[in-house]
Amino acid sequence: MLKMQRPKSFKDLVLGILIVAVLGVGAYFIADALKAELVPGDIVVRSGNEEITALQNVTGEQRKNGSKACGGHFEIEKVADEFPVIRMDKGIVLEASQDPYGAMYYTVYNEDFSELYYRSERFAYPENDGTYYVVIDTAWGDKNHYFSTEHGFTLVIGNNN
Repeated sequence: MLKMQRPKSFKDLVLGILIVAVLGVGAYFIADALKAELVPGDIVVRSGNEEITALQNVTGEQRKNGSKACGGHFEIEKVADEFPVIRMDKGIVLEASQDPYGAMYYTVYNEDFSELYYRSERFAYPENDGTYYVVIDTAWGDKNHYFSTEHGFTLVIGNNN
C-alpha cells in the first residue's frame, strides 16, 4: 500500500507536482499516438508545372487478427475516364505521401486498354506518343495492419489532345 507523506520542504512539493505533471502529459501523448488511425497514402504525380493526385482505390485491409476486403480492383475500361490526366513534360515524378509498405508495382495500359506491361517494380516510360493509363499497386502500413491500394492516372505523351 502506498503511504502518503507530507513534503519535507516547498522544493519537494514543487518537484512532486512537476513529476506528476510530466507523467500525465507523457501518458496523454502516448495514448494519442496509440489511437492514431492508419490511413492509406496518396500518390502525387508531377510533370513540368502540372501536378495531380492519382485516383485511389482501396482493394483490401489486412490486420494481424484477420483481413477485410474493401473493394474490387480497377476495371480499367470503366474507370479510365475518372483518372486525373497529366501531360508529360520531359518526364514525371511520383511522390508518395508516406512510405509504402513493400514495393510499388506499375501496370501501364495503352489507349485501347491492352497491357503495355503488368506489375513491374520499375516504371518505364512508353516509347511512343499517345495516351496511357497507369495503375500503381502498393500497400500502406506495417505487418500488423496495412491497406492494399491501387492508384490510377492518365499519362499523355506527345501532341495528343
